[in-house]
Amino acid sequence: MTPVEFVIWLKGFAQAAPNFTLTPKQWDDIREKLDTVKEDPSKWTRYTLDDTNWNINTTNKINND
Repeated sequence: MTPVEFVIWLKGFAQAAPNFTLTPKQWDDIREKLDTVKEDPSKWTRYTLDDTNWNINTTNKINND
């Protein structure tokens, strides 16, 4: 499952869920589905703010610096 497909799935899940706190089982379902998401590092984007300008950098690796 791609990240986009997960977002679509999660939106449907949220619409189908009642308007109250999720049950432990529902959280387990979300975690299980999230585990199926395959990340594509070639499409990662990093946003940085320099003074008042936003920069968008697409990279194959995001460093936690």
